[in-house]
Order: sequence, then C-alpha cells, then structure tokens
Amino acid sequence: MKGILRSLLTVIKNTFIRSITVLYPYDRIIIPYNSRGSIRLVVDLDTKEIICDGCGECVNACPLKLISVEKVSHDKKIKNFYVDISRCLFCGLCEEACKKDALKMNFNYELAERDFSALRHDIDKLTEYAKPKVKEFWKS
Repeated sequence: MKGILRSLLTVIKNTFIRSITVLYPYDRIIIPYNSRGSIRLVVDLDTKEIICDGCGECVNACPLKLISVEKVSHDKKIKNFYVDISRCLFCGLCEEACKKDALKMNFNYELAERDFSALRHDIDKLTEYAKPKVKEFWKS
C-alpha cells in the first residue's frame, strides 16, 4: 500500500513539472557554440577560393584516416578533397591540425542518409554553405 501511494505521489508531482524532452522535428534545441557537427572547408568570400593548400596535416591528424586530399602538382590548390562522414568521430583533430584554419566544424548534426555513399563528402558538398542561394520567392 505504501508503494502505491508513493508512486501515485510521484505521478502527481511530475504532472505539474515542465517536460525535459523536445518534440524533435517540430521543436529544436539551441546548439551550444562549442559543439561539433560535420566538417566544412573554409572559402574566402572575397575571392571565392578555398583557403586549403593541400598540406595534408588534417590527413595525418585524423585518427581513422577518413580525409583524403589530392593536390594539383604545380599549384598550391587542391584538386579533390574527400571526407567520409559515415565513420567520423567528430573529434575535431583535423580542425586543430590545420595551420591555415581551412577546416571548420559546423553545427550541422542532422546527417541521416539512406545511402552510405551520400556520407562521403567531396569538395562541392564541403563548400556548399558558400554558394549563393536563390530565394524561394524567385524559384517559382
């Protein structure tokens, strides 16, 4: 009898307390500033060029070797840059290793995909944020 009254009291007490859970697709939480999501390449917005020079420090720093960089032989420009997000730990070691601050962790945490190949990000996907976007108003 004592246990039933105690559980009833707990139910009544928790009825008037605000819920901690969030109804995810409808309500969003505020993401803390120092949180780490997927990786992005930094683009100089004045020249529209990628800051990365292909030194390979991020490749060496990644504990799972998920980053691959192909560099143009005679230039200080990169030809291809791939990151396999499907196995990434989001540790941030690649961001810390970059001397030119060409890699940043953004706040994108919604990375669910139906196909693993969609989680292998190339240079276009990593610089998508810097491309100009057409407003919905002008699309129709």
